[in-house]
Amino acid sequence: MTKVILPSLTNEQVEYLIEQADNIRNKCIISLFADSGIRLNELLNIKESHIDWETNTVIIWGQGGKQRKAPFTKRTVELLHQILKVKRVSQVSVDRK
Repeated sequence: MTKVILPSLTNEQVEYLIEQADNIRNKCIISLFADSGIRLNELLNIKESHIDWETNTVIIWGQGGKQRKAPFTKRTVELLHQILKVKRVSQVSVDRK
C-alpha cells in the first residue's frame, strides 16, 4: 500500500487562512497547526505551562505517550499572547461577579 503525502500549504495560503479566521482563538489554532504540525488531539492537551517562550516551542505529548517539542513562529507568539491576555481578562471579570 502506497502512502499518499498531502501537499503543504504555502506561507501565503496560511496567512490567508489566518486573516479569514473570525477570532483570535481560531487565528492562533491555524497558526500553531501550520507552524508546528501538531495533531488536533495534541493541540487540545496544551496547557500554558507547556509553552517555552524563550525557545518558541511547546511541549507535546504525542501518540504512545512520547514527548517532543514543537516549534512555532513569532506570529504565533503574538497570537498566543493575545489569546492569553483575553483569557486573563475574562477570568478577572468572572472573579469580580
